[in-house]
Amino acid sequence: MAKWEADVFDAVQSGQVVHYTVTPLYDGPRVVPVAFRMQASGYDANSGKDSYFDKLIFNEMYSKTGQQ
Repeated sequence: MAKWEADVFDAVQSGQVVHYTVTPLYDGPRVVPVAFRMQASGYDANSGKDSYFDKLIFNEMYSKTGQQ
């Protein structure tokens, strides 16, 4: 996730207006997300530069029983 968060940071630092969302995805009654959908789109009206990504990142965190 850090790579995509860094891309959003870089886009904002370069002057883009960025719409950024992270949506947790769950499986059944599980309280820990199994994945996160990360989406961002940005645009700089002055330079015409834009950015976009839509990524599904699986959660590597395990439950107390050692099962995902």
